[in-house]
Amino acid sequence: MKVGVPKETAPGERRVALVPEVVERLVQSGFEILVEPGAGDAATYPDSAFAEAGAQVGEGVWGADAVVKVQKPSESEAGRLHDGQVLIAFLQPLTDREGIERLASRGVVAFAMEGVHPHDVAQVLDQEGIAVRAGHHCTQPLHRRLGVAATTRASFYLYNTEGDIDALVRGLHGVRTLFAPRPAPAQR
Repeated sequence: MKVGVPKETAPGERRVALVPEVVERLVQSGFEILVEPGAGDAATYPDSAFAEAGAQVGEGVWGADAVVKVQKPSESEAGRLHDGQVLIAFLQPLTDREGIERLASRGVVAFAMEGVHPHDVAQVLDQEGIAVRAGHHCTQPLHRRLGVAATTRASFYLYNTEGDIDALVRGLHGVRTLFAPRPAPAQR
């Protein structure tokens, strides 16, 4: 699997999604890591450190199987993503609806189970062996401001497989089926 690490473009962002030590472990595990030139400069990691860790430093990070970023992609970056590509980043789905819609239109998978309490979603998924978090996620003031009782969060990382994602999608379909509104029984 090819993993792309682009340079962060959000104002003031100095971090890089993968540091050379992690790149080295991923390369040893069989991943091919592509790092955009200058991606680690603001975090004091020169291109040479990524190259020494086994990454390829050059263009083409947006064509990788997976792209890892710290911040959500800008509008122009989202336009570079393709159908079926995995994106790992802080997406801010509660405050950036347009950004999430942009990603969805490009084939990036996101989910919302409106009308089902997050703890119910988590409990049903847990019965299927799928671990998610439900609650405030240390953001209760934000939840209060947005009028959201709680949220369910599925976290992905490089060790997740396509099978893990398929299991989550099947589990969410099960949640939707279980909690779908049912028509009232016909009156006789």
